[in-house]
Amino acid sequence: MKISDAQKLMIPLLKKYKYIFILIAAGVLLLIFPGGTSKKPAPVAPNNTGAISTEEAERKLEGILSEASGVGRVKVILSTKSSGQTNYATDKRDSDTSLEENIKTINGSGGESALIVDYSHPVFLGAIVLCDGADDPNVRLSVTQAVESFCNLTVSKITIIKMKP
Repeated sequence: MKISDAQKLMIPLLKKYKYIFILIAAGVLLLIFPGGTSKKPAPVAPNNTGAISTEEAERKLEGILSEASGVGRVKVILSTKSSGQTNYATDKRDSDTSLEENIKTINGSGGESALIVDYSHPVFLGAIVLCDGADDPNVRLSVTQAVESFCNLTVSKITIIKMKP
């Protein structure tokens, strides 16, 4: 078996760069056969659940609207169909009874927190906004649009009222 000139040139290159070729081959294999399972990972309890109460929504809206130009003092009242709810993972301890216990996770600082499966935001029915700048049509429009997008309400369910001095 004779070695061609091209093969003679390739042998020193393969010896010199064999580790690079091995890494490239391993990367190609990992791309072709990623491995692992297609099983959905268990949800992890985040530090901030994202769940929001009606009172917290009112405070957030008041805070952001009071920063808007021309709005002035603000008071927000939201009516809800249902309040936000956080659902925790539970572990049934005894098959004979309905004793359930929240599954706990341990964070890096050693503290425990309940494992959150999911949460729902409150469903808003309507909003009343009292503000100093309600007599200005541009302010009314801005406030209405902000409440509309934050609460997922239609314009007809939002009332803007001038706050008394």
